[in-house]
Amino acid sequence: MSEIQMAIKLLKKQSLTVDESKAAIQTYLDTHKELTTKVHPYGFYVIVMSKDEDGNQLRLHLYPKTFISDTRVHKHDWNLYSMVLVGSLINKTWHVKNKSDSGHYHYKVTTENNISTSILLPQRVTPILQSAERIESGDNYAMAHNAYHTISTSGFTATLLYQEKIPGGEIRSIDNEPFQKDDLNLTLKPVTNGALNIALKELFRRLKWN
Repeated sequence: MSEIQMAIKLLKKQSLTVDESKAAIQTYLDTHKELTTKVHPYGFYVIVMSKDEDGNQLRLHLYPKTFISDTRVHKHDWNLYSMVLVGSLINKTWHVKNKSDSGHYHYKVTTENNISTSILLPQRVTPILQSAERIESGDNYAMAHNAYHTISTSGFTATLLYQEKIPGGEIRSIDNEPFQKDDLNLTLKPVTNGALNIALKELFRRLKWN
């Protein structure tokens, strides 16, 4: 079993360690001269380390100091298994209550030809905070695909994350203001090498990686 396959297995068991994460990342770096890297609309960098035919992905997420914390309340179409490599984050979960004529705007995200677009749903909703958990370096955590959440970070943070695609799952997003035109497109965009190099150097420095 490769280091990447082992990392996926341990993430799903929520028992991955920092050293095991480093081994998986090193394997990826050793076998990829060019990194498959994008920047998420929320401002963090995504390196896809592994992707299978079902759409399941092992990803390295790098949150720079400029990351916009407390992202919009949202849920995914995949189960999430993650481990914080460096830094820390606060993961908040939300109960979403339907309202007929007031409340927050509710969007469904659809993807076609690798383009992700937000579509406004007719029913307004109200997100109600359920829990807030601080997750430190070395901690594992998991989120079900139907759980609404937000995250915030304090300074540079990096996570290793496995996305387990759920057939029929839906991506949803909530905001108290209507999305502007630029907000409707949630497609990952290319990241400049300079910005990525800064983030990777910070990751290596924090992990004391030679």
